[in-house]
Amino acid sequence: MRGIRLAALLTATLLTCGCTATAARKSAPPDAARGVLTLAQATAAFRLWDQRADSTSTDPAYWRGLLEAAPFDQRLDEITRARHYGWPTPPPFPTVDPALTIDLIPHTASGDWFLTVNQVAEWVIGGKPGDVEKNTRIRLFHRARPTGSWLMAFESDATGPSALNSLVLDRNRTTTLATVHAGDPAGALAADPRAVCGQLVTYIGATSPADLTGWDSAITQWRTSTLDSLSQADPVTYSGSLTDSEAVHPGLDHAPVLRTTGGGALLFCQSADTRQHVHDPGTWEEFSESGWIGTTGIRWASYTSTTLTSTVLAVPPAGHGPIAEAAIRTTPWQFTGQRADQK
Repeated sequence: MRGIRLAALLTATLLTCGCTATAARKSAPPDAARGVLTLAQATAAFRLWDQRADSTSTDPAYWRGLLEAAPFDQRLDEITRARHYGWPTPPPFPTVDPALTIDLIPHTASGDWFLTVNQVAEWVIGGKPGDVEKNTRIRLFHRARPTGSWLMAFESDATGPSALNSLVLDRNRTTTLATVHAGDPAGALAADPRAVCGQLVTYIGATSPADLTGWDSAITQWRTSTLDSLSQADPVTYSGSLTDSEAVHPGLDHAPVLRTTGGGALLFCQSADTRQHVHDPGTWEEFSESGWIGTTGIRWASYTSTTLTSTVLAVPPAGHGPIAEAAIRTTPWQFTGQRADQK
């Protein structure tokens, strides 16, 4: 199942698989010179992070030592809702399948990075008890300084293996991925890496975008389903008004852009889709299933819900095809509402 694109309150709950990381893609060690991150160090850092992330802590300071950018914002919002409404505490992060891939990324001005890929299991919404599905989870980890903590900055689910298999290595190291540099020739890629995330959000959310070309069929279908969900909303369910807005989450402005074979690039985008539902007097909406903890079984007179979509885009060289979706994951982020029984 690909990422849920609609704010229909049906986001899947993560299920732990009770495993730990044991393997990596490359067998040869990188340059172990002083100050250069090694594969062994990255693997150890991930194992420690995974152990600490298996927690139901409601202390924001605890999670600030494990997460940054949108992942931290999501966890903080879960904690805030739990405290404000007396809802259940947030669930722990899933552990990982033994088959783990780790790739190092060259040091950047913003610090050190590494990329992990592994299988995770998720409950199937509407399925039988115990039904799960596996997704290939991509995570990006960041450390701002050599003595700092490793923080998860991004996670998404691969839609196919081709884009990840097309990543290329830095010519000077055997386990470090090559990156796109600011000094690369202008126009070498089909889109400017610094602007493409904003262009994607504009394309998905605008009813009549200026540019209808340059995106692959998966992204085109994403836009179609988003617009359909707004224009074809059930007037009984959505009595009153329904508004929608899309925005780029700025937390990944410092993330590296990875080089792919043939001169293309792989980059990381995060966007927020906020929907405001205001029901007519005397009407309400009640959820039987919800990705926002604690929102089921309540009659909502109005509410505002935000989902976060984490996308990996494969940008080809200029003139070599459309921009493609390599990974996508949509998860609940923020929720505020007015109960129908409250004045």
